[in-house]
Amino acid sequence: MARYRSKPYGLVARRLATATVWYYYHYESGQRSNLISTGIGFTRERDRARTRREATDYCETLVELGKLGGNAGKQITLQRFVELTAFWDWHRSDYIRGIIARTESDSPGISETYVRTAAQITRDHILLAHGSKLLDSIKPQHLEDLLFSWSRSASHKSANNRRSVYSVILGEATRLGHISANPWARVPPLKPAKKPRGGLTIAEVSRILERRHDDMISAAQRCYYLGTKIAFLCGLRIGEVRGLLCDDVIDVDRGDVRMSYLSISKQHSQKLGKLTPTKDKDTRNIPISADLRGELEPQLTGAGRYLLSIHPRQATPISENKMRDWFYRRMDLVGITAEQRTERRITFHSARRFFNTLLRQAGVADSIVQRFTGHDSDAMTEHYTDYLPEDLQSIMTAQDRLLS
Repeated sequence: MARYRSKPYGLVARRLATATVWYYYHYESGQRSNLISTGIGFTRERDRARTRREATDYCETLVELGKLGGNAGKQITLQRFVELTAFWDWHRSDYIRGIIARTESDSPGISETYVRTAAQITRDHILLAHGSKLLDSIKPQHLEDLLFSWSRSASHKSANNRRSVYSVILGEATRLGHISANPWARVPPLKPAKKPRGGLTIAEVSRILERRHDDMISAAQRCYYLGTKIAFLCGLRIGEVRGLLCDDVIDVDRGDVRMSYLSISKQHSQKLGKLTPTKDKDTRNIPISADLRGELEPQLTGAGRYLLSIHPRQATPISENKMRDWFYRRMDLVGITAEQRTERRITFHSARRFFNTLLRQAGVADSIVQRFTGHDSDAMTEHYTDYLPEDLQSIMTAQDRLLS
């Protein structure tokens, strides 16, 4: 053992079958540990110096995080902890990787959209206020003061969202041993103001969905019209409407009767530019009337294509903003002004709430409403034919009545 060590670790280059990899060792109670791979290596001798620097940086990160050299990590600042752990980096974060590894592959416990939002909140609100604080110096009183300062410039809901993101970071710091307990556990969230979402009446929606000549004048207008109709008749979020593929329109034959439904298992994220799991990560199978099924027929051009698209090969969905703008223009056309929309808190998301209203006013049992607005995919598939004769018909009848 060397008599003097400037670092609590050492590096060794070990030649393997396909590459030379840098390993590190450290000392515990004066004893040298076994070699541990850094995962960094080289195949060309000219890369030796560069990869050694990378391996050194890797070990220095471990030292700062307290994984090498005792309890040094307890003195790390909040900002440095977030940087060293690449906390909200979708591809590099151990925290994110751990959540994904512990949940179903087709229903991950964390979404890229959430990570992007959390990263923005961390950068603009959390690190701006507490980034220079040492992790073990952050006390409940500091967090209480910060929460109230947020509430003076934002809604209680926004303040609570920031609290949640900050609590996740300190929760992970607790799990990794940098602090003994999460101080947010002693700071309750604020009570959000009750502002019920606005709703549209059945008469208003009937006028909005009334088909006009302009609705069929172009592929884009037809898609916006059909997308809005699907949202209201099936209770979908705007991302779920855009995420529909031709494969998601499914027909079921039972004797001489044919029933059709939409399988909702994904949504299209405008920010990420790709399909992601739905918000509740479940699959919903929503019955559609024969008339609506007939209107969708021209859009069914092949498996894997987006149902509502103006792309020549239907490779991309319609624009979220343009469909929302179409909906707002349509409300203007039927006499619901922008001022009234704001006062009544009506948004495209109001379509989801309207679906429940439509079914209940049509006398559909609450248990059936619950099954078709959010139900486990396997259970729905297993019992789907049990609902064909009466329950599915009641939903499709409600859709037809709205449009008649």
